[in-house]
Amino acid sequence: MSRKSRHNAKVRTRILDVAGRHFRQNGFRGTRIDDVMQAAGLTRGAFYAHFVSKQALYVACLRESDPLLHLLKERSAATEDSQMLGASYLFQKMLEIGEDGVPTLLERGTETDTHAGPEVTEAFTTSLTKILEETGKGADTPEHMTAKLCATLGALTLTRACRKGPVRDRIIRDVRRFVASH
Repeated sequence: MSRKSRHNAKVRTRILDVAGRHFRQNGFRGTRIDDVMQAAGLTRGAFYAHFVSKQALYVACLRESDPLLHLLKERSAATEDSQMLGASYLFQKMLEIGEDGVPTLLERGTETDTHAGPEVTEAFTTSLTKILEETGKGADTPEHMTAKLCATLGALTLTRACRKGPVRDRIIRDVRRFVASH
């Protein structure tokens, strides 16, 4: 790989990292390209050297920079670790990510078709399909994995709305028990 190619790959990764955080925290509508590029220490021109639109950036984030995707990649890479292969481990880690205040892009799913357009909706659906397939691997009942994923994402969405307090704590506790016991 040439020096320029390495540089371009680093710039693209930096844009994706910053944009992923902005999209997760502010949603699609609340994220502005100028804010992403300023936070990345880059110009708007650098954005257009890597992406044709905000939608294209969001699609790339869905495919490449979501914390849930990183968890799934870790899980796939750790085939010898039976604990890491378990769905309970995966969903517990998702809850931990949510507790740290970093939503997954899946939590933003309600706004994909409403605000982001068909290109993003298609990428979201593709990513969700891959996630459902990955979480169902090796499971006796893949439908339980779907239910656990939905329960976990619902818990993350609700607890983010509650912030701190007894209701939030109850939701996290109950979903953790559900995931661990099914």
